[in-house]
Amino acid sequence: MAGREPMLRTAASRRDFGRAAFESSRATRDSILRSDTFVKVTAFIDGAARGNPGPAGAGAYFAPAAPGEPAGELFLALGRATNNEAEYRALLLALEEARRRGADEVTIFSDSLLLVEQIKGRFRVKAENLKPLAREALERARAFPKFSISHVRREKNRDADRLANLGADGSEAA
Repeated sequence: MAGREPMLRTAASRRDFGRAAFESSRATRDSILRSDTFVKVTAFIDGAARGNPGPAGAGAYFAPAAPGEPAGELFLALGRATNNEAEYRALLLALEEARRRGADEVTIFSDSLLLVEQIKGRFRVKAENLKPLAREALERARAFPKFSISHVRREKNRDADRLANLGADGSEAA
C-alpha cells in the first residue's frame, strides 16, 4: 500500500479518480458514537478483485452513529491482488480509520466468511500471501479495548461492495 492513500468520502460526494486523496471534513466523524471519551466505530467492509488475481479494491462503509448523520465511505485501489487479499486490505483500512478516530470499541461486519473465521481463530490461515495480512489485522484489532467481527449476508453489505468496486475501478484506470 506504499504510496496509496484511501479515498474518504461522504455518501453525497462525487467520484474522484484523478488522485488518491484523503478528504477530511465534518463527515469523517460520522460513524463515531461519543459518550464523554468513549468512541464506538461500526464498519462494513468488502474486497473486490476482477480476476483472481486482478485489478482489486478495498472498501469500508462506516455506519452513521445517529439518525440523520451522514455515512462515511473509504475505498482504496489496490492494483493487482487476489479477492482474499482485497478482503484483508478492507479490514486493515477500516481498522486504521478506527484507530485514527480514537475508537474504544470497533465492530466490523464482512460478507467474507473465510476472513471472519480466520480472524476469530476458527479457521487457519493457510495461504502464504494472507499470513502477513492476517497478522497485521490481528495486531491492529488487539489495540482496541473492544473489538468484534461478524459475518453478514452479501445483501447486507452492498455499500461496502460498491466501495470495493470503486477501488477496483481505480486499479483498472491506473
